[in-house]
Amino acid sequence: LGSLAALFTRSSPGAARADFLGDVSARFTEALSSGNYLVAFGLIYLVGLGTALTPCVYPMIAITVSVFGAREAKTKVEAALLSSVFVLGIATPFVPLGIFVGLTGGVFGAWLANPIVLVAFALLFSALAASMFGAFELDLPPALKDRFTAVEGGVGFKGAFALGFVCAFIAAPCTGPAIVGLLSYIGQTRDVVLGGAGMVMYALGLGALFWVVGTFAVGLPKSGRWMEAVKSVFGIVMLVMALFYLRNLVPQLVDVLTRGWVLLAVALGLLLSSVAVGAIHLAFKE
Repeated sequence: LGSLAALFTRSSPGAARADFLGDVSARFTEALSSGNYLVAFGLIYLVGLGTALTPCVYPMIAITVSVFGAREAKTKVEAALLSSVFVLGIATPFVPLGIFVGLTGGVFGAWLANPIVLVAFALLFSALAASMFGAFELDLPPALKDRFTAVEGGVGFKGAFALGFVCAFIAAPCTGPAIVGLLSYIGQTRDVVLGGAGMVMYALGLGALFWVVGTFAVGLPKSGRWMEAVKSVFGIVMLVMALFYLRNLVPQLVDVLTRGWVLLAVALGLLLSSVAVGAIHLAFKE
């Protein structure tokens, strides 16, 4: 998200950053460089929580939690512990990815100096955005998905952990774009702590609703069209990421967006036209 804010600032050294978004970006970068990860972790947590509201994850919550949740556990403490172990299982596949990308960030940074790589990343995020809008579905191979769904959880800490681990993969169609975006930013920062701990925070956000329902047996609103709106929001974020990687190749884009009134006019125009065609409220397939 700091990278998204940086899109709207001039990238040349010593350029003026009097605009509001420039100040936000500068403070975000300074916070990371000084070791203050509170804001960054909070934003990453919100990304995970938003991912839990997508159609790939949300419908799984009630079904999955029924195996180990408060209705099956003997006490509230046991339900909380089982739910925590489940969230730990979700985090297990993600954390090594964040650490690896943080350790190899130098290689990633060298790649970003190549215009071909920048264009490739822009195309990748554009494709991920199209997936979020419903143009096509990202999914695991059927054989692999069948193997995951065949895992028996059962009540118990091992079963809860196994279910969480499996859910991390089954939810890949919706978690994939968010994970790619986070890993790309971690690679730029070359920060191992941000890589490992950041992915933990993402997993905590992703598993928050699982934990609440599993511990307290509360009911959640029914699935509906509102989840398509959540996917659309993530799709817009992916498109902004695509523009972020093109900013050095098209400096005129940055120059235009740093002018506050131009950005506001473009944003309002896009908002009105998007609402008019139903892009935020309807799925692409409709």
